[in-house]
Amino acid sequence: MEPSTSAENTPAGSHQTRQTRLSNPNGSDHRLMGSQISLEPSHSPQRVTPTFSIQESTLNVPSTEATATLEFLTHGRRSLLKLAEAPPRPSTTRVSTSPGSFSCTTTATGIEFGTSDVSWDTILSPDEARRLLVYHEVRLAWMHNVVHMPTFLNEFEDSLKEEPRDRTWVALYHALLCTTFFHMEEAEMASLGINAAARWDSARAQYDISLRSLYDANFMPIQTVYSVQTICILMQVAYNLDQSDFISVMIASRIRISQCLNMHPLNCHDRMEFPAGDGTIVAQPGNVYTQSTYTNALSQIAVIIWKQQDRMCRTGSPEESSDGLEKLHDQVLWADRELKQLYVSFPSFIRDPSRPNLSTHELPSYIRQVASTKLLSIAHKLSCLAIAERCILDQENWQNEPSTVPMRHMWTFSTHLVSCCIVLAVASIFRRENELSYDGSNVHGLAKIGRNMLQNLEFSSSIARRGVILIDTLLKFDDTNRDLAGEARLDLKTIVRKLLSMEVSEGQEFVEELGVEGVLFPWDAYDFDMAELDILDAMVG
Repeated sequence: MEPSTSAENTPAGSHQTRQTRLSNPNGSDHRLMGSQISLEPSHSPQRVTPTFSIQESTLNVPSTEATATLEFLTHGRRSLLKLAEAPPRPSTTRVSTSPGSFSCTTTATGIEFGTSDVSWDTILSPDEARRLLVYHEVRLAWMHNVVHMPTFLNEFEDSLKEEPRDRTWVALYHALLCTTFFHMEEAEMASLGINAAARWDSARAQYDISLRSLYDANFMPIQTVYSVQTICILMQVAYNLDQSDFISVMIASRIRISQCLNMHPLNCHDRMEFPAGDGTIVAQPGNVYTQSTYTNALSQIAVIIWKQQDRMCRTGSPEESSDGLEKLHDQVLWADRELKQLYVSFPSFIRDPSRPNLSTHELPSYIRQVASTKLLSIAHKLSCLAIAERCILDQENWQNEPSTVPMRHMWTFSTHLVSCCIVLAVASIFRRENELSYDGSNVHGLAKIGRNMLQNLEFSSSIARRGVILIDTLLKFDDTNRDLAGEARLDLKTIVRKLLSMEVSEGQEFVEELGVEGVLFPWDAYDFDMAELDILDAMVG
């Protein structure tokens, strides 16, 4: 297992440069220097230093920080897309900052946040909405674990009798329907008697309505727990709708709102009955599946990863002492022991649901894939070649059944899959320096398999669409320059330009490219391009 050395895990105010020196019999030097990937002849005929670096810092794992940078390209982050020096996209957004008001008005639709009154409308029939919410409770709530679905269902029933008093609750309602439409399998929608032909545009319409409801509720100065929950839920879809920058700002707002509401204060876990509503807590054994089982497992793993990163940084560069490399290796062994102990403590259905003696008939059907999804998440954090290979093969063997469809449409699935493919593609590019460590042809083939899986998700995910372009570019570079003597160069700006070539307005063109008929919702009434609602971009651009 190789540790991640992402810049995100470096303590604030410090900059560390890590470098690995490998002997290279072919006399070539591989680099990714801020704006380019290059294969150049080494300056020393005896000693060659293959490096893979970002912004003038060199890493001891070629696929760590570089992987993060390339991955964020697939998210459409403007800070990275500007590397291509492309002209900014025109904006029709007008921002009002007059005292006592804060509104964002789009001329294309005439929608003005913070001023219009939105009456409570379930959009669907109450019975259809109820069935979708129950489905979300059973099959999707584990993804976010921020809404107690039985409580929300009771609130939904109350809202049918009397209009809800809190507009942010309405935003949460539409957010839940949005994620349900987006992740639900079409056959299951049909079995619930709901038109599945307009699934994607229905999800986007609900996304837009939820955001509008948030702004109508003036959610920033008027903080409620519903606002926090709504943003958490919308995050599940926003990344796939090319709203990475926007939802990142919303997440920052969510964190601040949580602080204002004094949610999860220090030592709150010592008095669990205090934030539990009626004060009643029903403790469950660890081997009993609950909605929080999956997220709790990932949280425990994240703590170990964070501690290992901190210990690695405190140990310092291996060049600082004669036993520096041995000290770093000790930290890797420590993390390995901790992960193994944690793995043993997990319930059996999280460890290995494929065991023949494991009875899963009382568990939800998607539990068989939860362990695979957890593994994919771990690989994303560690950028480990062996785990990346395992993940690609694991996902390839997933069966096409209703329980796997929601997982494939999770934005984290596309993100982690892109990350694994980048690790594999970069390893293939570096095969000549690591011929005894791994089979270059094998990792190249696995990267292609991952690329094909991403292609199947292009229809619903902007991350997948950019990921396919990115992986194709890296694989083509590998195929074309594999036998060259270090003279080939791939400019990062070229990659950015290729990704920009697929840029589309995720508003009006979103539906047009679907080619669907019989839209479930009155799209024209709610369609607004969230790219045009990037307030910060409008103010500085």
